[in-house]
Amino acid sequence: MNCSLYISEGIINLNYLISQYLLELGNYLFKINISFTSFTNIINNSINIDTSINIFSLDGIIHSMLSFGFISILITYILRFILIKILILCSPFTFLCLCEDNLNKYFLNWLKYFIVLLLNQNIVIIALYTPYILDFKDNMYSKFLIIGVIYTIHKVNEYIKEFIGGFSMSNNINLKGISSALFKGR
Repeated sequence: MNCSLYISEGIINLNYLISQYLLELGNYLFKINISFTSFTNIINNSINIDTSINIFSLDGIIHSMLSFGFISILITYILRFILIKILILCSPFTFLCLCEDNLNKYFLNWLKYFIVLLLNQNIVIIALYTPYILDFKDNMYSKFLIIGVIYTIHKVNEYIKEFIGGFSMSNNINLKGISSALFKGR
């Protein structure tokens, strides 16, 4: 129990090393730093930003979808950061659950949720490879592909939930649902 924070830190450092490897791999393959900043630069280069866009035109709808998509991603990842911090704070109690056989399920749930939230970061890096794999030009097809990439990044947590398990921040977020999902003990 006393070393639980160090073990959590070790898991986070391992995830950091994997993330750095994926970023360096993307840098090696595409000769550009993979990040949300470079992704927004691609979006700004692919989509003409005009101050006189009619919001009822197709370009206006695409701009609004991109804006709401980025806001949604921002909120999702702020919640992800907060949940990781909460799971780190709960780690001493979950490691204490390893003392009793009938409480092991709480530790396993904690570990699964912690790893799923950290794995989310690596899958997002791989999803950020997409704009560099596809050649975006200034046409309507590219604009819809960019919206698809943003939608995929937004839904990554839900896809991981379906594949591995855990809880999804994309659907209905409330504290009662998160606490019941964390302590239902499968």
